[in-house]
Amino acid sequence: MALDRGSKEYSFVGLNEAVTEMLAQEVRKRFVVKNDFMSPEDKNWLKESVVYLPHILVLDKLIDYLAGGEVGERQRLKNEIFKNFVLGQFSFLKKLSQKKKGAVQTLLKMGDRYDDALVAAGRLDFKDVEDKIIEFLKKRQR
Repeated sequence: MALDRGSKEYSFVGLNEAVTEMLAQEVRKRFVVKNDFMSPEDKNWLKESVVYLPHILVLDKLIDYLAGGEVGERQRLKNEIFKNFVLGQFSFLKKLSQKKKGAVQTLLKMGDRYDDALVAAGRLDFKDVEDKIIEFLKKRQR
């Protein structure tokens, strides 16, 4: 996603990575259901495998925050994000800016490095997400 504000363009690098991963994950889940040539272990790995997990954790928490615990609303928001991403629209970001002050600016600053997602989680006051990202980073160092 990118916002064009006059002569300056603002890119949501980390958010784009998270949305791309989430969209790819949805596609892989549907693919796995339709095939019978993969082992159950391989299917599970394919469904759950992601590169930008810290970024997904941040976006996922924001979706939960906006959905307010409603499962149907959560899926509707995910679909809205996917549509926004593909069509270059911003209704999700507008909703987010109305509900969580500073969240859009935080996503704008979130780059594609794992520690960028960690910083974003901290700025958003998502302690549980910070803890998950720290655990993810520790596992990667082993």
